[in-house]
Amino acid sequence: METFLLDKQYKHILEIVSQVSKKPTKEISFNDLETELNLTKKTIKAYLDTLLTYCEKNDLKTFILEKGKLKMLLKTNFNFFDLYHYFIQKSVKYQIIMSILTNPKITFTELYLNLKLSRSNASLHIKQLNDFLKPYHCKISFLQDNPLQGEEHQIRFLYYNLLLGCNIDQIITTSSSLDQVMQLILDVVPHITHTTLSKIRLGFYIFQMSSKFGFFINSEEDFIIQDSPFIKYDDFFKKIDSFAFLNDCPDLQTKQTECRYLYFLFCRANILTPEECEQYLLQIPSNHSPSIQYFLTQFQEKSQLSLKQHEIKYLTYNLALFHREATIFRGRAKTLDLVRSVEKFNRVDDTVPKLIKKFTKSLPKENDEIKSLIQNFPSLWHYYTILLWILSAKHHQPIKLLVQSSISSLHRQALITQIINSTSSPIEIYTYEQLDGEKPDGIVSNQPPEKTLQDVPFFPISLFYMDWHNRGNLALFIKQLETKKRADKG
Repeated sequence: METFLLDKQYKHILEIVSQVSKKPTKEISFNDLETELNLTKKTIKAYLDTLLTYCEKNDLKTFILEKGKLKMLLKTNFNFFDLYHYFIQKSVKYQIIMSILTNPKITFTELYLNLKLSRSNASLHIKQLNDFLKPYHCKISFLQDNPLQGEEHQIRFLYYNLLLGCNIDQIITTSSSLDQVMQLILDVVPHITHTTLSKIRLGFYIFQMSSKFGFFINSEEDFIIQDSPFIKYDDFFKKIDSFAFLNDCPDLQTKQTECRYLYFLFCRANILTPEECEQYLLQIPSNHSPSIQYFLTQFQEKSQLSLKQHEIKYLTYNLALFHREATIFRGRAKTLDLVRSVEKFNRVDDTVPKLIKKFTKSLPKENDEIKSLIQNFPSLWHYYTILLWILSAKHHQPIKLLVQSSISSLHRQALITQIINSTSSPIEIYTYEQLDGEKPDGIVSNQPPEKTLQDVPFFPISLFYMDWHNRGNLALFIKQLETKKRADKG
């Protein structure tokens, strides 16, 4: 989660909750918190008072202070995300950003008086915000009529990345036209996820706020892209305009420019899967960009994968969107857990992650256009990794694992979690009954396999799953299963 907007005390409180939730016993002593967080006992008690006050207001009985320890009770309605958003809303930097978003011409005096801050404290937070804003080519300066300075598309990109991950429902002021647009998207995109819809809704809301105060995108050409298989641009424009969503635009040209921007946001949020590319194969145009063709050629040569037509479309369509985003915007794109996912993927000692990491690292060394794009927009490298990860998984049949435990469902779930964390390879988990007579590729269990499965590779697990000493061996076992499966397939 993004912590930049959080006040210092709230960052520490969330860390305390994180620390206690990780403990097997769900309890942690004040002494341990002092050591791990480098805080005094007095400060910890003050932070815990804040946490308990929040819980009391929300009728939550999740945390108990007892004999110098903090205990966390399970099976309550406590939600970490709700606590995070509550603290975000109370944090000064968030309040400054939202004050400027909702009142772009606010003066410095109005700002610090409205937020009940001293001039010096407000100035300090604005300085810290400006340090964060530099990569986005934006700046807060109250010497100007509009305190948030920068190109309009960059200002919107900044707002989007600051607010993504917060509780969108509590940020956005709904309107009938925005509701109609969201319904249109629900109608044209089958099986759209709530996360994707929330991203689009946030981007469109930020446009509404900007256009309401007369701020518009300068260049339509920057945002002209290939049509989405879900809805063509011309149809998108007619629908959006009929909902009066573009009514703050002063003329038809501004409407077209802004709708191009909105259509880009819609397409960028709806990255196509390989399955969707196969379904919409004839509706996805080819792309002859030199950098994209170079990417395709090099990947097929180095991976030795024979890509099908819909897989080539999967890469070209999504790469075109990624490259356009990297061409237009500056700053870090905040895609939830993207960096963490890529780091986990690259830590896995396996053939596919190694190949993808080596390939993506070589691209900027061998292609000047890609080098320039990554330099301007570092998130592009993470996009490449995830894009190829998904595609490569399609070329490797999932490892079929029988996972058993004679202790409890909790013990079995712990086994499954450990297995998933030890590999990036696609895995299917089965019970003995779900196999329905078929043989798995491997067995992970704390009990000997059935007689009919004696010839299946077997990995024994200690009963005491909180004290495994062979986790590295488990990763090696799964890697060996994948190697065997590839050899059998070959």
